[in-house]
Amino acid sequence: YLSEAVPTVKDALNGARDILTEELAENAGLIGDLRAYLQKEALLTAKVVPGQEEKGAKFSDYFDHSEKWAGVPSHRALAMMRAWKEGVVQLDIGPDPEVGQPRCEDMVASRLELTGTGPGDRWLRGAVSIARRLQDPLAELVKIEPKSIGVGQYQHDVDQHRLAKSLEAVVEDAVNAVGVDLNTASA
Repeated sequence: YLSEAVPTVKDALNGARDILTEELAENAGLIGDLRAYLQKEALLTAKVVPGQEEKGAKFSDYFDHSEKWAGVPSHRALAMMRAWKEGVVQLDIGPDPEVGQPRCEDMVASRLELTGTGPGDRWLRGAVSIARRLQDPLAELVKIEPKSIGVGQYQHDVDQHRLAKSLEAVVEDAVNAVGVDLNTASA
Protein backbone atom coordinates (compact mmCIF):
# COMPACT_ATOMS: atom_id res chain seq x y z
CA TYR A 1 0.00 0.00 0.00
CA LEU A 2 2.85 2.33 -0.73
CA SER A 3 2.13 5.56 -2.58
CA GLU A 4 3.26 9.18 -2.71
CA ALA A 5 1.37 9.81 0.53
CA VAL A 6 2.83 6.64 2.13
CA PRO A 7 6.32 6.27 0.62
CA THR A 8 7.87 3.65 2.94
CA VAL A 9 6.92 0.47 4.75
CA LYS A 10 7.69 2.24 8.02
CA ASP A 11 5.19 4.99 7.13
CA ALA A 12 2.56 2.36 6.29
CA LEU A 13 3.09 0.54 9.59
CA ASN A 14 3.01 3.81 11.54
CA GLY A 15 -0.24 4.76 9.79
CA ALA A 16 -1.76 1.38 10.58
CA ARG A 17 -0.66 1.75 14.20
CA ASP A 18 -2.27 5.20 14.36
CA ILE A 19 -5.56 3.82 13.02
CA LEU A 20 -5.52 0.95 15.50
CA THR A 21 -4.62 3.30 18.35
CA GLU A 22 -7.62 5.49 17.54
CA GLU A 23 -9.95 2.49 17.36
CA LEU A 24 -8.73 1.18 20.72
CA ALA A 25 -9.06 4.61 22.34
CA GLU A 26 -12.72 4.71 21.21
CA ASN A 27 -13.60 1.24 22.57
CA ALA A 28 -15.82 2.17 25.54
CA GLY A 29 -15.81 -1.31 27.09
CA LEU A 30 -12.03 -1.56 26.98
CA ILE A 31 -11.56 1.99 28.26
CA GLY A 32 -14.00 1.24 31.10
CA ASP A 33 -12.05 -1.90 32.07
CA LEU A 34 -8.74 -0.04 31.95
CA ARG A 35 -10.17 2.91 33.91
CA ALA A 36 -11.51 0.57 36.62
CA TYR A 37 -8.15 -1.19 36.83
CA LEU A 38 -6.26 2.09 37.12
CA GLN A 39 -8.65 3.45 39.75
CA LYS A 40 -8.02 0.31 41.79
CA GLU A 41 -4.29 -0.16 41.18
CA ALA A 42 -2.77 3.18 40.10
CA LEU A 43 -0.43 5.26 42.21
CA LEU A 44 -0.80 9.00 42.69
CA THR A 45 2.71 10.42 42.86
CA ALA A 46 3.78 13.97 43.70
CA LYS A 47 7.35 15.24 43.24
CA VAL A 48 8.64 18.72 44.05
CA VAL A 49 9.51 20.91 41.10
CA PRO A 50 13.22 21.73 41.47
CA GLY A 51 13.68 25.19 42.93
CA GLN A 52 10.16 25.37 44.40
CA GLU A 53 11.02 23.95 47.83
CA GLU A 54 11.00 27.29 49.63
CA LYS A 55 7.96 28.71 47.83
CA GLY A 56 5.97 25.55 48.53
CA ALA A 57 7.19 24.79 52.03
CA LYS A 58 3.60 24.34 53.24
CA PHE A 59 3.32 21.41 50.79
CA SER A 60 6.53 19.72 51.95
CA ASP A 61 4.61 16.52 52.83
CA TYR A 62 4.11 16.04 49.07
CA PHE A 63 7.63 16.80 47.82
CA ASP A 64 8.25 13.06 47.38
CA HIS A 65 4.92 11.34 47.98
CA SER A 66 3.28 8.28 46.43
CA GLU A 67 0.22 6.26 47.41
CA LYS A 68 -2.54 4.19 45.83
CA TRP A 69 -5.05 6.40 44.07
CA ALA A 70 -7.97 4.41 45.53
CA GLY A 71 -6.86 5.20 49.08
CA VAL A 72 -6.12 8.93 48.79
CA PRO A 73 -8.37 10.85 51.18
CA SER A 74 -10.12 13.81 49.57
CA HIS A 75 -8.30 16.40 51.70
CA ARG A 76 -4.93 15.02 50.61
CA ALA A 77 -5.97 14.91 46.95
CA LEU A 78 -7.07 18.54 47.16
CA ALA A 79 -3.80 19.57 48.83
CA MET A 80 -1.76 17.85 46.11
CA MET A 81 -3.90 19.45 43.40
CA ARG A 82 -3.40 22.86 45.03
CA ALA A 83 0.37 22.28 45.17
CA TRP A 84 0.30 21.27 41.50
CA LYS A 85 -1.79 24.33 40.57
CA GLU A 86 0.72 26.58 42.35
CA GLY A 87 3.57 24.98 40.41
CA VAL A 88 5.19 23.43 43.49
CA VAL A 89 4.82 19.74 42.59
CA GLN A 90 4.35 17.60 39.51
CA LEU A 91 1.58 15.00 39.72
CA ASP A 92 1.48 11.65 38.00
CA ILE A 93 -1.22 8.98 38.05
CA GLY A 94 -0.27 5.57 36.73
CA PRO A 95 0.32 1.92 37.54
CA ASP A 96 3.60 0.43 38.65
CA PRO A 97 5.41 0.27 35.27
CA GLU A 98 6.72 -3.23 35.96
CA VAL A 99 3.29 -4.64 36.79
CA GLY A 100 0.65 -2.18 35.60
CA GLN A 101 1.68 -1.56 32.01
CA PRO A 102 1.95 -5.26 31.09
CA ARG A 103 -1.40 -5.87 32.86
CA CYS A 104 -3.09 -3.09 30.84
CA GLU A 105 -1.54 -4.42 27.64
CA ASP A 106 -2.75 -7.93 28.50
CA MET A 107 -6.30 -6.60 28.98
CA VAL A 108 -6.22 -5.05 25.51
CA ALA A 109 -4.57 -8.08 23.93
CA SER A 110 -7.18 -10.43 25.38
CA ARG A 111 -9.98 -8.13 24.18
CA LEU A 112 -8.44 -8.36 20.69
CA GLU A 113 -7.80 -12.10 21.11
CA LEU A 114 -4.04 -11.67 20.70
CA THR A 115 -2.47 -14.58 22.50
CA GLY A 116 0.61 -15.17 20.39
CA THR A 117 4.09 -13.80 20.83
CA GLY A 118 4.99 -13.34 17.17
CA PRO A 119 6.47 -10.14 15.77
CA GLY A 120 3.05 -8.92 14.61
CA ASP A 121 1.61 -9.38 18.08
CA ARG A 122 4.53 -7.53 19.64
CA TRP A 123 4.03 -4.67 17.18
CA LEU A 124 0.31 -4.60 17.94
CA ARG A 125 1.02 -4.59 21.65
CA GLY A 126 3.14 -1.48 21.01
CA ALA A 127 0.09 0.14 19.43
CA VAL A 128 -1.95 -0.94 22.43
CA SER A 129 0.57 0.71 24.72
CA ILE A 130 0.18 3.97 22.80
CA ALA A 131 -3.61 3.69 22.94
CA ARG A 132 -3.45 3.35 26.71
CA ARG A 133 -1.67 6.69 26.88
CA LEU A 134 -4.37 8.31 24.75
CA GLN A 135 -7.12 7.49 27.22
CA ASP A 136 -9.39 10.22 28.42
CA PRO A 137 -7.20 12.53 30.54
CA LEU A 138 -10.27 13.53 32.55
CA ALA A 139 -10.50 9.98 33.82
CA GLU A 140 -6.98 10.33 35.17
CA LEU A 141 -7.98 13.13 37.52
CA VAL A 142 -9.17 12.51 41.02
CA LYS A 143 -12.86 13.38 40.84
CA ILE A 144 -14.40 14.37 44.13
CA GLU A 145 -18.01 15.16 44.90
CA PRO A 146 -18.02 18.37 46.97
CA LYS A 147 -20.51 16.91 49.46
CA SER A 148 -18.04 14.12 50.30
CA ILE A 149 -15.25 16.44 51.34
CA GLY A 150 -15.00 16.40 55.10
CA VAL A 151 -14.11 19.83 56.42
CA GLY A 152 -14.61 19.10 60.07
CA GLN A 153 -17.39 20.04 62.42
CA TYR A 154 -18.34 23.09 60.34
CA GLN A 155 -18.97 21.13 57.16
CA HIS A 156 -22.66 22.08 57.16
CA ASP A 157 -21.60 25.77 57.06
CA VAL A 158 -19.68 25.43 53.80
CA ASP A 159 -21.54 26.74 50.77
CA GLN A 160 -21.75 23.60 48.59
CA HIS A 161 -22.29 25.63 45.41
CA ARG A 162 -19.13 27.72 45.96
CA LEU A 163 -17.18 24.58 46.88
CA ALA A 164 -18.36 22.83 43.70
CA LYS A 165 -17.37 25.86 41.58
CA SER A 166 -13.93 25.98 43.20
CA LEU A 167 -13.35 22.26 42.56
CA GLU A 168 -14.59 22.65 39.00
CA ALA A 169 -12.04 25.42 38.45
CA VAL A 170 -9.21 23.23 39.76
CA VAL A 171 -10.24 20.36 37.47
CA GLU A 172 -10.56 22.77 34.54
CA ASP A 173 -7.04 24.07 35.18
CA ALA A 174 -5.70 20.53 35.28
CA VAL A 175 -7.52 19.57 32.09
CA ASN A 176 -6.25 22.69 30.33
CA ALA A 177 -2.70 21.80 31.36
CA VAL A 178 -3.02 18.19 30.12
CA GLY A 179 -5.24 18.70 27.08
CA VAL A 180 -8.39 16.80 26.18
CA ASP A 181 -9.95 15.43 23.02
CA LEU A 182 -13.50 16.76 23.38
CA ASN A 183 -14.80 14.02 21.09
CA THR A 184 -13.82 11.25 23.52
CA ALA A 185 -13.64 12.98 26.91
CA SER A 186 -15.92 12.00 29.75
CA ALA A 187 -18.40 14.53 31.09
